[in-house]
Amino acid sequence: NAGETASFTATGAEPDGQAIVPIRLGLTSHDPSVPTVDDNGNVHAGAFQGSTTIVARAANNVAGNATVTVPAPVDHESLSTTSLQIVHGASSSVTAQMFDAGNHVIDDRSPTWSSSDPSVATVSSTGSVQGIKVGTATLTASAEGKSATVAVSVTSAVDHIDLTPASLSFATLGQSQSV
Repeated sequence: NAGETASFTATGAEPDGQAIVPIRLGLTSHDPSVPTVDDNGNVHAGAFQGSTTIVARAANNVAGNATVTVPAPVDHESLSTTSLQIVHGASSSVTAQMFDAGNHVIDDRSPTWSSSDPSVATVSSTGSVQGIKVGTATLTASAEGKSATVAVSVTSAVDHIDLTPASLSFATLGQSQSV
């Protein structure tokens, strides 16, 4: 995890398979912002999300490597929209991105979605929104104590009604006209 320390143990062997003890190596990180490594094999994870390769190289240029992945805690979330209007019975979607404190995208986890009123709008685990009935609801994407919201307004499929003619006049009682 971000900020933690771990260590590598390196072993080497001669062509006949006999162990080389002790083995002296130079260790390097391809991206020291993810983890750093010292020549004793101590790896110090950075504060940000990422993955990189640690290379151990002997004096004769023989090398080995390992991949180090550092998961960082969620610092904040961003949604593809802050408000959404959908027609009753229709669907739409909202995407959420999570970021670490360095504003690096966290793509190895997903937020948990919820609706303040599932009778108005529901949301799936992937951000798919379904308009259930006319009204408003707030959708929330949460991860590791951080959250972001989107306001949803579910509207009727009927926007307005026009009558033609716009007015009718009757000369006497009992008279009728078609609209």
